This record gives sequence, structure tokens and C-alpha cells, in this order.
Amino acid sequence: MMKKTLLAWLLIVSFSLVLFNGCSKNLPIPELNQYNSIAIAPFASVDETSDIATRFHYDLGEKFKLKFEDINWIYDKSDTLNPIGQELKKNNASSNDLFTDPKLAAQIGKALGADIIIVGLVEKPKIRKKDSDKQYTKMGVASKVAKRYTLLKQSAILSTKLQIIDTKSSKLIWKGNIKGSTKYI
Repeated sequence: MMKKTLLAWLLIVSFSLVLFNGCSKNLPIPELNQYNSIAIAPFASVDETSDIATRFHYDLGEKFKLKFEDINWIYDKSDTLNPIGQELKKNNASSNDLFTDPKLAAQIGKALGADIIIVGLVEKPKIRKKDSDKQYTKMGVASKVAKRYTLLKQSAILSTKLQIIDTKSSKLIWKGNIKGSTKYI
């Protein structure tokens, strides 16, 4: 009798797990190769981590550009080369606005000639900073004065909500959570 009860409970628990897992899955990630042009907007952030969110958005753009060479990737590369930032300024909008308003995100992406736009929200950054104990010396070229400095190594582990929006229909075609990291000195 004990074995039958245990077996029944295992079947009920297994069925429940399958049912709940089936209901909680994200939409399948679309094949990026089917698009000619993809925009990656600067990511919004929940607190004072906008510099890290911008850096993560740039890193993601660079990695995608290397992996999918045939796609035109549109993202802000610097303060002067920032097509998405300029469109945001024209529309008096922010990265947070793009994340919360798919129609605005689609409008910005469409204005840039993108088929889809990727928007994100950085939620829980874990920032680590480590000073180097080693001192470096560099001789100034013009001043002929030696400058001493140490290196500050920083890394951030980011939990990010991502959304992919079709620019023609303004429909959300994928959403999910990712974790990523970025390092800089």
C-alpha cells in the first residue's frame, strides 16, 4: 500500500511539474539570420547603473556583429556615433520609455531602417572593483614628467530583461531574461 501511495504522489508531482514548466516557457528565440538589419537600443536600468547598462548594450552589439556578419547591426558605439541616442533625443524619449512602450521602440527602430529592435532593462547589477597593488610608471611625452598610477579592475554581472520587437507590426516577438558580464580596467 505504501508503494502505491508513493507512486501516485510521484506521478502527481511529475505531472504538475510538466504542466507548470509548459506554461512558463518563453516564446522561442527568433532566428536572427532572417533579418537584414537589427537595432539594439541602449538598455534601461532600475537604478544608477546607466553607464554599465550602456556598456553592456555596446558589448552585446559587438558580439552579435562578430557572430552574424551578414546583418546590419545598429547600436550606439560612442558619444558621437549614436544613431539610437539621436532618435531618442528627437522623440524626447529615454531607454526606459523604449522598454515600456513597444510602439515607440518599433517607431525608433523603423526610423533607423531596422527590421527588429532589441530593448533591455538591467535589473540587478553586481559590481566588483579591485585595485591593483602594482604601481605603473609612464613618462609623459610632452612634459617629460613621470606619472605613477595603479589599475582599477571592474567587473559587472548583470541580470537583464530583454524584448525583441518587430518594427513593422510593433508586436513583441520574444522576451526573456539573460545574465551577462562585462569587464573593464
